[in-house]
Amino acid sequence: MRNAWFASFLARIRDPRSRWLRIPVGLALISGGLFGFLPVLGFWMAPLGLSLLAIDFHWAERLSRRQKGFARRLRLRVGKMRRSLSARNANRDRKT
Repeated sequence: MRNAWFASFLARIRDPRSRWLRIPVGLALISGGLFGFLPVLGFWMAPLGLSLLAIDFHWAERLSRRQKGFARRLRLRVGKMRRSLSARNANRDRKT
């Protein structure tokens, strides 16, 4: 039941006629993301609001693309560090 409600909400907010709804929701999410240090509000809200605004504004689309590229590079770097650390730990365990 919840998934059907959420799917209909997403379809409604992505509809081109819902620009009047999308912009305030996107701005509210970004402003909520600025208070990410508080409980309930979080830093996850800012990228979500930016992706909503990216539907209507070119500057937000560019910023969202840059943010996704940064997240991808960070994820690859963290994965490489984890593999390196696990290889070091495996070598250390073999020596002892």
